[in-house]
Amino acid sequence: MDSCVLEHPYQAGRHDDGAPLRPGGNELTLRAMNYAGFAPGERVLDLGCGIGMATHLLHCHGCTVIGLDLVAKRLALARRNEPALAMVAGDARHLPFADGCLDGVLAECSLSLIGYTAANLAECHRVLRPGGRLAITDLYTRTEDTQRPPLPGCLGGMTSRSNILTALADAGLVVQRWEDHSDRLKSFVAQLIFAGIGAEALWAGDSPAYAAALRASRPGYFLLTAKKPARSN
Repeated sequence: MDSCVLEHPYQAGRHDDGAPLRPGGNELTLRAMNYAGFAPGERVLDLGCGIGMATHLLHCHGCTVIGLDLVAKRLALARRNEPALAMVAGDARHLPFADGCLDGVLAECSLSLIGYTAANLAECHRVLRPGGRLAITDLYTRTEDTQRPPLPGCLGGMTSRSNILTALADAGLVVQRWEDHSDRLKSFVAQLIFAGIGAEALWAGDSPAYAAALRASRPGYFLLTAKKPARSN
């Protein structure tokens, strides 16, 4: 594709400028890429690439990008959208890459699906070279309440800021930046509703119990960058 615009995975419509509707949009993806310092020519993994929106942005930035997703349907769309780019099937918990082979990893709304555990994040650490960077934009809970009711779909893997930071540290990754962008999540939900798709339908829940669990979790959205330490002399 010649344009940095791809079809939105939920087919929920577009902004007036043609950009697909998604949390943060291209602007937040580019912000994460810039803070992580992904440079032209660097080898960067789009972890949980979906239909390839961020993969294309990394390619536009000049990175040697690889898209990875576990869902065959999404991966097929990514390959159709970006036939010239490397798109591979794989599980984020068992990445099909050699140790230290990547300069960067971008994970947008993917780690919340598998869970922010030290074991899962250790896979990102393993495939990054010393000094390699991880950039994340994702959902999190703005409450530390561990007794909150479970949620379905992509909200089920949300956890708190403190849990995320602890898991990253335990995996050997040093956090460099954390930004709260929960206002963008609110805007995203409003756009979905305006486009005729409710947030409950998107996140696979429409019962009173779901609504109560959602309120208790106080979903937010964040941007984070972290680094794998360089080898000591």
